[in-house]
Amino acid sequence: MSFNPELCRNESEVESKLIVHYLLPKLGYSPDTWHQEVKFGKIRLDFLAFTQKLPFKSDAKSSVGLVIEAKNPRKNLDKHVYQLRNYLTSLNISYGLLTNGKELRIYYQAAGVIQLLFRCMGRDIDDRLADIIKIIGRDFIKERLQPQLSLSQTASIPTTAPSSKVSSMKTIAIYHNKGGVGKTTVSTNLAAAFSKKGYRVLLIDIDAQSNSTFATGLIKFQFEEEDDIRDRNIYHAIASSDTNFIHEIVRQSSYFNDPEIDVVPAHIDLIKYQEILTTKMSSRNRLLAKLKRVENSYDLVIIDTPPSRDIYAEAALITADYLIIPSDLKPFANQ
Repeated sequence: MSFNPELCRNESEVESKLIVHYLLPKLGYSPDTWHQEVKFGKIRLDFLAFTQKLPFKSDAKSSVGLVIEAKNPRKNLDKHVYQLRNYLTSLNISYGLLTNGKELRIYYQAAGVIQLLFRCMGRDIDDRLADIIKIIGRDFIKERLQPQLSLSQTASIPTTAPSSKVSSMKTIAIYHNKGGVGKTTVSTNLAAAFSKKGYRVLLIDIDAQSNSTFATGLIKFQFEEEDDIRDRNIYHAIASSDTNFIHEIVRQSSYFNDPEIDVVPAHIDLIKYQEILTTKMSSRNRLLAKLKRVENSYDLVIIDTPPSRDIYAEAALITADYLIIPSDLKPFANQ
């Protein structure tokens, strides 16, 4: 039996035609290994599949295999990744499938961090079925969730399976001493791309030119009295160790991405305050300290830096785990 996404016109048909009659049997889940409309307090799951037949022991961590969430074909799956993440982290379940019939995604959760493992269009599900089975097939998940794996069992785990290493928030600085080489272009597009993949992204603009702030829709004023960023921007995060923590100054981008991303904006006044900050060595480490307070809230932090080696660039470089240096092939940039 093959699957035709055109036959799914609403959420109910996605559930019945794709999940119940096609995917669950193909993945090896018989009717006595899955439940529909499962409730845990305020959480209601569309489908919950198990690696063993029901009834199961509620304290057996290896028994829960997969959460499946079905959406209307007209719904954008990006807007429902947060919901699936909440389900997986709240119930400590490793694998989640999100689909609207036109698209299918598989996510993996470990230690509160969720990553996208697999994605394909509905019309390609038949052709990619073998890959899907290797990731969330009942036998494959059961083998991965066993508390002890023999060497031979480990060798059978597909390369698409995620590492068991616990991930943490990663900070990436986009830096070059030369201007006009694409730092803002890389920063904003990288943030948008990771956000669309389901990652929790924070974009920090630490350049007085405020180009990332502008690109994400946060600078809308034409007159000084309309300036709502001057009193709450990246300068305030590094000016004091006791006030203006990330959650107090963060904004949500506007008409920039779907889903919108969190942004710590910059302002032209960063130039004015630069001399004050330069005299205080502790200013360089404050961004790092304040980001540690939100390391459970974001998967990735991306910092757009100024085209100079000033106090703001130094703070970004001290904070970053990784450095990306965009450039072009012109002599000044290469030098």
